Parts: sequence; C-alpha cells; structure tokens
Amino acid sequence: MDRSLDRAASGPRWLRDPRIAEIVTGEIERGEREFGRYRLLEYVVMPNHVHLLVFQNSSPDAAMRMLKGNTARLANRLLDRVGLPFWQCESFDHWCRSVEEVRKIRAYIVNDPVKCGLVRRPQDWRWSSAHRRLEEKQARLVQRVTGVAEHLEPT
Repeated sequence: MDRSLDRAASGPRWLRDPRIAEIVTGEIERGEREFGRYRLLEYVVMPNHVHLLVFQNSSPDAAMRMLKGNTARLANRLLDRVGLPFWQCESFDHWCRSVEEVRKIRAYIVNDPVKCGLVRRPQDWRWSSAHRRLEEKQARLVQRVTGVAEHLEPT
C-alpha cells in the first residue's frame, strides 16, 4: 500500500500544500504534548499519506478519530471544503512485537521522503519528526551560544 501511495500521481494530494502539512504536523505533535494520547516516536506527512509510530496511551481508534477529525476540520476549512471527507475511512494499524521491528519501521518512516525523491536527507523534509528534532537541536545550540555570549559581554 505504501509503495503505491508513494508513486501515486493522481488522487487527493492536499498534504503537499505546506499549510495543510503544517496543520497535520501540528495536530500530531499536539496529540502527544497536550493530550497525552500517545508517545510519539516518529512521524512523516507525505504528499498523500501520513506515517505515525507511537506508543499508545489510549485506544488507537480514539486517538486516530481525534487526529483525523481535528485535521479534517481545519484542512477542509482552509480548502473551502467544509463538510466533505478529507481522509480515507481506513487506516493501517500494525503492532510492533520486538525492538528490531520498531527500529525497522522507524527507519522506514524517517527515510520515506528520501526514498520518494522529495529531499536528499530525512531532516530536510519539513513535515517530519526528523526535521523537528533538527530544529530542537538548533534551538538548544542557539540558547547555549546566547548564554555564553551574555557571560562574555562587558558590564
């Protein structure tokens, strides 16, 4: 299924709109940060599908219903499609049964934008956990450098 989605040249590709991708990314992160529905391991928002790797804190059905409902409402409003379906009805759930399986799926998700030719490095794909980690690392570095600079300035 993923391979056919990666190669799809037709069908809904609303997620390639940076505004929509940002909505979905924000809601994925909010599901962990504000609602504690899951612990987010990896995610990527591709032009026509999304991958999530999470440790569930609540029912997977409830978490997906909330995520899909919130993002559909916000995206449809932006696209002037209020009341129309945004997501497909189904989703593909997979339970990881080993650490090795988690590693394999994590690598798949991180590298999907590279494999599809969208970017050269995983962290270059703006709508992914790899990119968010890079942003966080850069922000910590700026804070450290700023803190050091403040101590070096004459008073």
